[in-house]
Amino acid sequence: MNRLTNKSENNAIHDYEPTEYGNDLDRTDLLGKYEDLEEQGLLIKLPCKAGSTAFQIVGDEIEKLMVGNFHLNGISELVMFIKTDGETFLDYADLFGEEFFLTREDAEEALRGRR
Repeated sequence: MNRLTNKSENNAIHDYEPTEYGNDLDRTDLLGKYEDLEEQGLLIKLPCKAGSTAFQIVGDEIEKLMVGNFHLNGISELVMFIKTDGETFLDYADLFGEEFFLTREDAEEALRGRR
């Protein structure tokens, strides 16, 4: 990861100083904190927001569903609650791009690639 901020050596008013890419100290300070979290592995990027429509490949079919919400299980794996016609189930969020897709077109392309 290429940081956009550098740690301030004197820690005066702000903890971070802008690099050549930025100059607003308040935003730079906030960005620096997010960069620290990312470097520590504490920042999670979700594949989509809760309530998003997604598509799942099931056998030779593509099913439309809704992502209910996300949750970290007991071993720090990101799981998601999926809602279909009256049914809710749990699956792993890292299956986006393999089994779950944000567009029908992406799901259809993946399904063609499996045949």
